[in-house]
Amino acid sequence: LAGGAAAAVRQARVARAERAEAERRFGEVRRLANALLTDVHDAVEPLPGSTPARELVVRRSLEYLDRLRREAAAGAGDPALLREVATAYDRVGRIQGNSYYNHLGNTAGATASYRQALAIRTGLAARAPNDPAALADLAEAHTGVGDMHYTANALREAQASYRRALALRERVAAARPGDRDARLALGVALMRLADVTGMDGYPNLGDVPGAVALYRRARDVTAPLAAARPGDDEAAQHLATALEHLGLLERLTGDLPAAIRDGERALATQRRLAALAPANASHRANAVAAALTLRYAYVDAGRTADALALSRAGAAAMAEQAAADPRNAYLRRSLAAQLAALSRDELAAGGAAAARAAAEQAFGISRALRAADPRSVEHRRDVGQALHLA
Repeated sequence: LAGGAAAAVRQARVARAERAEAERRFGEVRRLANALLTDVHDAVEPLPGSTPARELVVRRSLEYLDRLRREAAAGAGDPALLREVATAYDRVGRIQGNSYYNHLGNTAGATASYRQALAIRTGLAARAPNDPAALADLAEAHTGVGDMHYTANALREAQASYRRALALRERVAAARPGDRDARLALGVALMRLADVTGMDGYPNLGDVPGAVALYRRARDVTAPLAAARPGDDEAAQHLATALEHLGLLERLTGDLPAAIRDGERALATQRRLAALAPANASHRANAVAAALTLRYAYVDAGRTADALALSRAGAAAMAEQAAADPRNAYLRRSLAAQLAALSRDELAAGGAAAARAAAEQAFGISRALRAADPRSVEHRRDVGQALHLA
């Protein structure tokens, strides 16, 4: 009996030690996965040419987290772990094929990843229906799915997803009235819905007044945040985007002075941010996009020389960025748009040969993007527009 009791005690100690070791390894792998997902990814993201590396980093993180979720009996229902897995799916979807960001042109993969994130976050929000963090995560998931509907030209479905996201963002902002991040996210949600509602130059539902109202709300939400902290570059960038898109629609409604004023303010901000962080590819791309938007107002105002100067500089800058990150479909598509604008401005200035060369380059890029990602309606539309221009 004494020997049996001693053996049982030893076995219990061994079992406890093994459980402790398993929990220690579980925690180490989980910390590694989250370090990859946040610290490593966020450090790499602004660097030129980093898109494939970002995908590898996020995929490895997702593999670790998903394996932990499957293997750990308790982990399968652990809300914190599930939240980490959903965040990984969201980030990998963004890199795979979300046209709002630098991406690799994999529309099908991005759609699947975003739907996984939405499924997990829907379940988590059902467990904690009044938790602002869970509601914010669910809003982010609806935004991701909406982005992929938008890419597929499913405009009503995109609008529905963006409306769900906006309603959730409004709830979170109301629950956290002094929360800067909640207000900033609300501004982004307003702009997403405005884009599909009536953003010129992109597929939209044709409601320009509705889009103008949404962009103005986004401006009014983000402007106090940018003013409160002059060093808040993220708030300044979101405000610049709202002003840029608002200016584009002010041009459509015939208010050219307002369009030029808001467009020039947006461009000045984006250029300032790009100058502060010259290695940040996103800031540089935003500055080029703001110049392209302002160019439209200059054309309408008869300022042909100013429009041509912007389009030449934009095409050169975007060509440099696309060459540094050749697998980045977002940058290549942006380059095609810059070349199309340059073609029109060269033609208006009497440079027929230069106009044709730019149009043929735009067509070649758009055709290659379509071949690589045939499910993207955006790429199919770009090919048609570029071919018409050429």
